[in-house]
Amino acid sequence: MDIRTYYNQIAKMCFYAAWTCTGLAFLFFILKVMKVLDTNVFFITGPFILLSIFHFIGYRIYENRLINFPEMVVQKNSNLFKEENLLVTFLPAPTLRMLLFAPNGKLVGEVRDQNMKWYLWLIPSVLSIILPKKYGLYGTDGELVAEYNLRGGIKQGVTMIVNGEVIGCFRQTYKESLFSFKGEIRGQNGSEWMTVNPNNFFTNFEIKNQAGANLVTFQKGWMPREWSTIFKELNTPILTFHSSAKINDKIVVLGYVASVYNHRSN
Repeated sequence: MDIRTYYNQIAKMCFYAAWTCTGLAFLFFILKVMKVLDTNVFFITGPFILLSIFHFIGYRIYENRLINFPEMVVQKNSNLFKEENLLVTFLPAPTLRMLLFAPNGKLVGEVRDQNMKWYLWLIPSVLSIILPKKYGLYGTDGELVAEYNLRGGIKQGVTMIVNGEVIGCFRQTYKESLFSFKGEIRGQNGSEWMTVNPNNFFTNFEIKNQAGANLVTFQKGWMPREWSTIFKELNTPILTFHSSAKINDKIVVLGYVASVYNHRSN
């Protein structure tokens, strides 16, 4: 997959969702006319009409992003752990589907729920965010690289597992903040590994190891001009890994980011 395919998929999903909502609104209207339903027709059809309009707007937005889309030329074999920069996008899903793109627009990895079932669509977001989750990090070839076990409850936490062994865990500092995801990432033996102190809006921050070396920079709202020609959403999150970051550092950071976006409503 590349970013062009991603935009095309989102456009189709929005298009089908818009017509589905329109069809349901029409169905309830017919049932009202036939006097099968004894209630105000606007109370029944109104929400579906609004959802249809909302999804159709989304369809037009993503369709417009495909217009005059530049020709993509992938000049190298992209790899999840060889990329210095990763751009983060999301696919509609009942729980997290976080796609990781290289700056050239090629998909190089994904974080998704390993227990994604259809009935999860029926669980309200306010309840889903406090349920335990088991996410998988998949590499460029679709292979499972790591697992992230998110514990349930309001206080966020995630355990990072590679080949069945725990390599690190993140625990939110509850006393400092409930929703800004401040806390510590500790290693397998419980030693301090990284301190995470993002701002309240989770827009721009750095993660350093205990020696003070920069490992990764997270930012939204800005990207180089050459990237913006193919990544049309200016608020696309960008992870920039420094040369000091090792593979396990990257795996742990991606697990932390997955725990942050666990609350994201898709």
